[in-house]
Amino acid sequence: MISNHKSPKVALVVLNYNCQPFIKSCLNSLLRQKYKNKKVFFIDNHSSDASVSYVQKHYPQVILIKNKKNFGIGKGFNVVIKKVINDFDYFGLFNTDIKADKNWLYQLIDTFSQNPNIEVANGLTFNWQGDLVDNAGGTIINFFNGIIGGFLDSQTTKNLPLKYKNHVYPVFFSLITGMLVKTSAFKKVGFFAEDYFMFCEEFDFCWRVLLTGSKVICNPKATMRHYTYHEKRNKIIVAKILKLTETNLLATYYKNLSSVGLLTVFPILIMARFFMAVIYIAIVPKVAFLKTEGIALFFKNLFRGKYHQSRRLNLKIRKLSDQQILSVNPTNIFNIKTIFNLALSWFKTVYKDYSA
Repeated sequence: MISNHKSPKVALVVLNYNCQPFIKSCLNSLLRQKYKNKKVFFIDNHSSDASVSYVQKHYPQVILIKNKKNFGIGKGFNVVIKKVINDFDYFGLFNTDIKADKNWLYQLIDTFSQNPNIEVANGLTFNWQGDLVDNAGGTIINFFNGIIGGFLDSQTTKNLPLKYKNHVYPVFFSLITGMLVKTSAFKKVGFFAEDYFMFCEEFDFCWRVLLTGSKVICNPKATMRHYTYHEKRNKIIVAKILKLTETNLLATYYKNLSSVGLLTVFPILIMARFFMAVIYIAIVPKVAFLKTEGIALFFKNLFRGKYHQSRRLNLKIRKLSDQQILSVNPTNIFNIKTIFNLALSWFKTVYKDYSA
C-alpha cells in the first residue's frame, strides 16, 4: 500500500467549458481526496458563463488557467500538462460534471504502485444518481465499423457482475470523464492530439500507450459520478463535432494500425463509416452531409501529409502486433448485436439533438 509521506505528486486537472453549475461538486470532491500529495488545476476553455469568477471567488487554493479561446479537449489539457510536466508524477484529468469519491485517487495510485507497467487508469464511473454505470473505461464495440464507447455503459449497478466490482482489469482506453495518467506516458508517446478538438483524443492517446506494451486498466474500487451535462447546444460546435467524429476516428486508425492492418482493415472501415453516414439521410439529412464532409476532411488532411509524421513515430514506438493490442479490449471487437441494440436509441437521440 502507498504511503502519503512518500507518495508521488499528482496534478488534478479539470477542463471546463460553461459548466458553472457543477464546479462546486467537482472541485470539492477533488480537494477532499484522502490522498494528500496533490495540486488542483482548473482550466477554463473561454467559457461565456460565470465559471471563472466563481472559481476566483470560492476556490483561491485552486490554480486557475484561463485559455484565450476554446481549444477543445486535447489542446485544452495540453496547455497545463506541457507547462508543469516535470513537476508531477501523475496527471488526473476530469470533466467538470463529475463528483469523485474521496478514495478515487488513493485507489488508483495504489494500483499503479503495484504494477509498474500500468500507464493509464480509469475508475468505475456511475451516472449522477448512482444506479447505472456511465463507463468503466473504454471499449471498441466493433473494430470494422470503428464504433467505440464506454465499457459496461448503462449496466445497472445492482446487476453489475462481481468480476467487474472487485478486481482490476484491462480496458482499451480510459475516458477523460476521469482518468489518471503516469507522466512517463506523455514523455513516451506524446500528448493529446491538438487538432482533434473533441472526440477520440483519449482513444488515440491510449492506443499509443498500448503500442509500447504498457497497460490501460480500470480499478472499479475507484468510483465517481458523472452528470453528462450539456449546455444549450451551439449549432456551430455541433456541426464541428459531427464532422470531427469521422475525421478523428479515421485519423486514429490510420496513425495506430500496423502496415498490414492499414491494408486490410482500413478500407473496410472507410466503407463502413461512409455507409453509416448515408443511413442518416433517412433520419436527419444534414447529419449525413456533415459526416460525409468529415470523411472528406480526413482524406484532405491525409493527402496534405498531416498524419504521416505521427504514423512514423507510432511505428517506432510499436512493440506489439495489432492482434496483441486488440486482445486487451474488454469486449468482442466484432460485436454486431450491441450495434443493433444501440442503433434505435442512438438514432432517436441524433434526431432529437440535431433535427431542429
